[in-house]
Amino acid sequence: MHLHFDKGLTHMNGETVLEYVRSRHAIGVEGTDFARSKRQEKVISAIKDKAFSLNVLINPGKVIGLYNAVGASIHTDIKQNEFDDFIKLFEKLKNAKIESGVLDAGDDKANRPGLLINPPINEKYNYEWVLVPAKGNNDFSQIQNYVSCEIKNGNCSVSGNPQK
Repeated sequence: MHLHFDKGLTHMNGETVLEYVRSRHAIGVEGTDFARSKRQEKVISAIKDKAFSLNVLINPGKVIGLYNAVGASIHTDIKQNEFDDFIKLFEKLKNAKIESGVLDAGDDKANRPGLLINPPINEKYNYEWVLVPAKGNNDFSQIQNYVSCEIKNGNCSVSGNPQK
């Protein structure tokens, strides 16, 4: 199936969203698993923004309705009479800034280094497509430094020792 979206804001129904986030056969960098992850992140962010803009999360009736609508996709032991605690928590998070970081192979065209590399398929990796730390197989120090920096500071760059 060929998917195409014009530039700009696009309203999607559930079926189109699933096609968008699951797509694996785009041309170039949009065909990577990393691009697919970014699309999924965009959709989750858009859903969060929409839920807050409609005050869904501060209205117990709307929360229960939303839960019932997506309940088959959500598995939880939270009881409906406990939703009010989550509504209060969501209200506190309404204006929270959500940060995210990406562990990927970088972007050569944008001259952006990555934390991972995809070595050629060979016997060392059992002839499988793999991602290994850019610092070397089993050397996760650069990734650990980056994640630590993101947690403490946010907006960190990738280098030998990620710095803000």
